[in-house]
Amino acid sequence: MLKSFLSALTRWKKRCRRDDHSLTSALSQRENGRARCSAERENWPVVLLRKKESHLALHQSGSCLFQRRLAVGLAVIVAMLIGLQVVGQQKPGTLPPANPQSPIVASYFPPGGQRGKEVEVTLQGREFTDALGVWATFPVQAKVVPDAKEPASRCVLRLTLPQDAPLGVHGLRLVTRRGVSNLMPFCVDDLPEVLASGNNRSAEQAQKIPVPCVVSGRVDAEASYYFRFSLQSGQRICLEVLAQRMGSALDSLLVLQDASGRQVAFSDDAPGLHRDARIIYVAKESGEYTLQLRDVRYQGGGNYTYRLRVGDFPCATTAYPLAVKRGSQAQVSFAGPLLDGVSAISMTAPADPATVAMLATPQRSGSPPGWPVIVGLSDLDETIEQEPNDAPEKAQRLPVPGAVHGRFDKPADRDFYRFAVKKGQRLVVEGQSWEYGSPSALYLVLRDTQGKQLANSNPMQDPPRIEYTAPADSELILLVEHLHYASGPEETYRIAIQLAEPTFRVEALQDRVDIPAGGVGVGFLRLSRLGFGGPVRIQVSAPQPIQGEAVLSDEQNVGLLLLSAPANAQPGAWPIKLLAIGKTESGEITVPVTIPEPLSAAFNNAPFPPRHLLTAHAVSITEPTPFRLEVKYNTEKLPRGQTGLEAVVRVERQAGFEDEVQVFAVAPPPAPNQPVVLAAPASSKIARGQQETKLSLKLPNNLPTGRLPLAIVGQAKHAGRSYQVYARGTPPVVSAGK
Repeated sequence: MLKSFLSALTRWKKRCRRDDHSLTSALSQRENGRARCSAERENWPVVLLRKKESHLALHQSGSCLFQRRLAVGLAVIVAMLIGLQVVGQQKPGTLPPANPQSPIVASYFPPGGQRGKEVEVTLQGREFTDALGVWATFPVQAKVVPDAKEPASRCVLRLTLPQDAPLGVHGLRLVTRRGVSNLMPFCVDDLPEVLASGNNRSAEQAQKIPVPCVVSGRVDAEASYYFRFSLQSGQRICLEVLAQRMGSALDSLLVLQDASGRQVAFSDDAPGLHRDARIIYVAKESGEYTLQLRDVRYQGGGNYTYRLRVGDFPCATTAYPLAVKRGSQAQVSFAGPLLDGVSAISMTAPADPATVAMLATPQRSGSPPGWPVIVGLSDLDETIEQEPNDAPEKAQRLPVPGAVHGRFDKPADRDFYRFAVKKGQRLVVEGQSWEYGSPSALYLVLRDTQGKQLANSNPMQDPPRIEYTAPADSELILLVEHLHYASGPEETYRIAIQLAEPTFRVEALQDRVDIPAGGVGVGFLRLSRLGFGGPVRIQVSAPQPIQGEAVLSDEQNVGLLLLSAPANAQPGAWPIKLLAIGKTESGEITVPVTIPEPLSAAFNNAPFPPRHLLTAHAVSITEPTPFRLEVKYNTEKLPRGQTGLEAVVRVERQAGFEDEVQVFAVAPPPAPNQPVVLAAPASSKIARGQQETKLSLKLPNNLPTGRLPLAIVGQAKHAGRSYQVYARGTPPVVSAGK
């Protein structure tokens, strides 16, 4: 076994080195190709410095990437080996294990469907037995058909998409009587669906496809796939891959050839499409054209899926503006390489703070709709750049606080903005682009009206940001330019200028919580304080009969969300809305609880997953478990500095359950610069025939005051199934005094 493990580790190390080399080489080529510098620019020393910093960071990241991957890989392996010693035991500083009864979808296909039609989606994974239906962020009717031979690991979803279903990437989950699955990105399109044949691995075997259509397929390692279609001379066509934007691992590459086999177009990473490829081509001759699709590194597998959109439709990269004010009626245009005949659309922005973004679809009369883009929601007044503003004396005046949207639409474009500040005011200027799909890399410079530089953004910081405290009443000039001097129709950006005021962010570390009927479910929260020092209350809006609450004290940065359901609750799954509320001297702050890390994981670790799904929390009520737990602690108030805590855990056994229960303590991973909640793992067991056990918990001596974010979990096997149950009971409150 050890020999096999070492052999596998060696193969993994070689693959990491190969991947690191490919990544570093590709990044270097792109940096060299896109960075442009002119000695005639007035700030050429700054340009050279930025290029040096950028290349140095690239070199350092490439040389250190393998070491970081190896360290992370070894840490994961060690954690797995430790986890074998104590079933389910949580290592301090890590997330507790997931509910073993929840369905897990390992792969599914196809990853989308046409609205107004029925599509059959095949799922593979585990724990599919007793499926009830689906949870979705879009309207859909669903029927689950279990596989006749492997009902626990395979099933088919028959989805009927309404004619008015919103286009775009949405979220889909399988729901069973024992939980709700991980999120599956699912595309709703308007183009006719075609399934890739899979045997079109040469130009001679190219699959004939109609125009327009969308092809759903999967890529195997070291394989290319070919498609053939007819074009008339002068006919325009767009070939757009949806892969990384829908959570696929595929890094797509497209090559278009004419009837003679000559390459006429090529695309690897189209700007702003998160490594997805896109070709826009006007046929010079009538005839049959062949398209090759493959992974850029010839990798492949079950999660290397794609949707290839084919037709003459609008191609947008971002909305313009990138965001609109909540509760307003706004005109939204588009930015991208193919938008002739596309008009601005009117959008009503919801006032609900739990909604962080919408989708906008570019449409042209007489052609299929383009793929939707993100429109963010903010609480600021949003302004559009007014040209000409390419010199300090032409700087556009802005209100503070407020936001402005601009674009680099010509080479070496530079945009100047002007605003007034009062003495002592602390400004925060932040740029946004990548999170909205724009390829722009921003560089910000703050000057006075005489041209003296006061502050600038760090080229290695994301997002680019300037913090500045005004020493006197004055007028300031903000310069916004592209870090690499790129330009183009999709090079858009948003700049927010605000006065620094206390606020905060709250993230849920899981995107779903399962609650057994008559029991409790637990969610783990992380609070990031941005100058805010007060307590934060989590408001839960969930379907009846689910109840929940959480309060983080003025010292806490992590917490538990406890959700409960009565014993007679019926199984099912629903969306749940979570808002975080705090109070300051100037009023109440309300922000949505988001799921950036779980959502990124669902989208193949994308750094900027779709913003409109950032609040796609799911909650399920499951069937009753064969046992329940209750915990009582030896104190209701825990003085800070006391490192010992005793917990008595009792089991309530249902008829027929006599098995052993493994019991352990869990807590959220610590926030930066804060202690772990548990100083050491704590576990025990309730043996067969026994009703309780005692846990001795070791705590750090510097815990923040507030309700101790601690939960007790029991795991057991019964009738061939694994169960995980959280104990009812309130942990003590940590106090500053004795």
